[in-house]
Amino acid sequence: MGFRNPVGALAARTGIAYGWFVVACSFALSAMVFGTIYSYPVFFESLQGRFGSNYATFTLLFSL
Repeated sequence: MGFRNPVGALAARTGIAYGWFVVACSFALSAMVFGTIYSYPVFFESLQGRFGSNYATFTLLFSL
């Protein structure tokens, strides 16, 4: 019993090349990562108050 590749089977059934699935997944993951990064300022003040740290320390943690 071998390993079945579901994306390869979908590519064979639809006629879409496998590389386009990789491009679509990469785009979706990039959107999620950038959405997470750019949402940081929305939560900055509440997180800073919750942890009781100053501006410089909290910004340093985000930079790392």
